[in-house]
Parts: sequence; C-alpha cells; structure tokens
Amino acid sequence: MIRTRDFLLFGALILFLFTGLSVTVLMDAWRGVGQVATVVEFDSNKEIIGAETEAEGKDYEGNIKRLREKIARGEGVVAGGPVFTSVDDLVVASTTVITDQTKSATVWIGHTTDGVPLMSDQLWRYVGFGQSDQVGVALNDYLIFGSRLDNAPLDTCGGIDEGQGYRYYIQPGKEIAEGCFVEPR
Repeated sequence: MIRTRDFLLFGALILFLFTGLSVTVLMDAWRGVGQVATVVEFDSNKEIIGAETEAEGKDYEGNIKRLREKIARGEGVVAGGPVFTSVDDLVVASTTVITDQTKSATVWIGHTTDGVPLMSDQLWRYVGFGQSDQVGVALNDYLIFGSRLDNAPLDTCGGIDEGQGYRYYIQPGKEIAEGCFVEPR
C-alpha cells in the first residue's frame, strides 16, 4: 500500500525531474545551441613496415633473426643501451662467495629521530634533508644531520665540530669508514 506521504514525495520527484529537463531543453532552444557531440574518425589502417600479420604466421625464430640483422645493419638503432633485454639473454654469473667471515655490506650506525634503527645502506633516504635537519643519533651519541651543500672540511667520517659539538653529515655516494658512528671522537 502506498502512503500519502510516499505518493507526495514520488510526485514531487517526478515534477522536479520534468521541470529540470524542460528548462534545459528550453534554454538550449532559446540560445540556439544544441548539445555538441564529438565524433572521432580514424584513418584507415596504414601498413606498418616490418610488421607481421597473423596471416603470415608466427615464426618467432625467423623474426628474431630478422630483427638482429636489422640492428646489425644499424637500422632503428638509437644511441644508448638497450631499452629491454630478454630474460633469456641474461647471463647470471656470480663470483661473490658469502661466508661467515664476509663483512656485512651494511653497518648499523644509529637511530633515526623516530627511534628506528638507522643502517648505512639506508642513508640515501635522507639525502633531501639539509644540513640543519637532524636525521638521527649515532651509536656514539653524536647527532646525524642531512647533506652539507657548502664545502666545509669534513673528516673521514663525514663529521665536523663547528662550536655546537661534533656532528655527522650525510655524504651521498661516500662509503662509511670503519669505526665511524661507534667510537667516540
């Protein structure tokens, strides 16, 4: 059963929609502008030189040979290295042997300002920090700051004492010297 309230709401909704549509149509007619639709037309299929169609078959070996010959002739070669290398072409040769005596590639140097352990191989995350932005605290309780852009004479550990106490600064691309961040200066 439909209640009177529901019937009135339904009627008001229909009246609102009809009014909106009528006003839109009348406004477009009054302005003399109809709705504009963009129709996209595509050119006919153009032949792509060097492409193979399904009808020609899928001769993968022949296609690879043809492309390698084309590259050897210098056709389609762009300066720089290859954009994509097939997984099949990769040669994996590892001469590094890891034993218990092998030094770790990463060194624990301290904690960030949030208390998270700071490792030497994670310093790249803080390169955007400036020389006044504190990154963390070293294991020897000296402060670690972002990169120095000036040419201040930093020691082998990347630190300097300029009257505010000894401070370390991140140096992108520089190896961490042994004994830094752990031994007192």
